[in-house]
Amino acid sequence: MSSQTSAPSKAIRVKPDLDNQSLAGQHSTLTTEQIDEKVLAAKARLVEAAAQFDAMISKYGQLRNATLPISRLPDNTLTTIFKECLAEVYGGSAFLFPLGHVCTKWRRATIRMPRLWTKIWYPRSVKLTEEIIKRSGSLPLEVLLRSHYATQGDRALISLVLACMDRIHSLAFDFGSLGIRKTLPC
Repeated sequence: MSSQTSAPSKAIRVKPDLDNQSLAGQHSTLTTEQIDEKVLAAKARLVEAAAQFDAMISKYGQLRNATLPISRLPDNTLTTIFKECLAEVYGGSAFLFPLGHVCTKWRRATIRMPRLWTKIWYPRSVKLTEEIIKRSGSLPLEVLLRSHYATQGDRALISLVLACMDRIHSLAFDFGSLGIRKTLPC
């Protein structure tokens, strides 16, 4: 017999305004507008019940994740693992965005550690690059740009990165097609 007691479950109940018997008895007295109102009210209750159901499923997922062994790691250990992986992964800090979608703990751990967000390698999106710069706080940045930046969006990326020039401690250009990578002293 289990020593744990389970919490009472909350049932989601959707009470119909219309059932077949009441509808059959009222069909001659209800107007089209009244029927439409009742249908809209029933739809609203269903939407509310679906939202409650989604919230419950999310909460149970969080509770389940909290029982997994990885969830017992302290945030600083988790971020050390992420930092080590970052050194091995092509793409720099941008690889952290998917990690933040694994679970609440991983999201919290990645967002709270500015040192994870200091590598801007081959930026492809102004929005993501802005977020990386924001999450890095005031820490020094490592930037690696490709040589083929030529579009208006690419120019916006370069402008965004160069606006942080006072924080850039390493700036490198990758001329991949020529097999050359040049790092400039900052």
